[in-house]
Amino acid sequence: MMFRPGGFRPLLGRSLTILTDRVVPVAEIFGPAGNAVSEAVLAASDDAGMVAAFEHFLRPRIDALAGEGGSRLATVDQVAGIVERVAADPTVLRVDDLADQLGIGVRSLQRLCTEHIGVGPKWIIRRYRLHEATARMAEAGSAGCDWARLAVELGYSDQAHFVRDFTATIGVSPARYARETASTTARATKPTATSTRGHGRRAVIGRRGRG
Repeated sequence: MMFRPGGFRPLLGRSLTILTDRVVPVAEIFGPAGNAVSEAVLAASDDAGMVAAFEHFLRPRIDALAGEGGSRLATVDQVAGIVERVAADPTVLRVDDLADQLGIGVRSLQRLCTEHIGVGPKWIIRRYRLHEATARMAEAGSAGCDWARLAVELGYSDQAHFVRDFTATIGVSPARYARETASTTARATKPTATSTRGHGRRAVIGRRGRG
């Protein structure tokens, strides 16, 4: 189950930084009730049953938050909007530029993201720009990319910094990722020998039928 950016903060009741880069038992967050819902989810016979069990657990908690007033939920909307803006606008490259667009201070933006998402706005911007990099590599295909130019367009001061970030986040270097993507695309679009022979047989049969 996934939450909107910032959506889990009201349920957790604490800063999301306590969960950053961690995998924690449900009981650590929800206490004994977490153990009960874990058992219910694991006992479900299919994915739909698992989702239903967890929704049954969360629904009254979400309803209680809504009943307390809209301020906390409004903050969730604000935080989600920040992430949506970064995702939708590839020109967002710097934290101060994003803060200016949102009409808030840089420190306020940093606090919002860290408190409600568990990471800072710089991390969010970098992650989405690296996603954009992979999309551009796929578009370029076997023609390849100008790495220095791409690095600048994504807001990096130099190519080396871009390569380090990409490798740390994606797990392979940009050059290797581009090669593997181009190779996978070529294999997926290349007709197989079997399908080619099949087309040939159909062509012969068609000619005989017309004769």
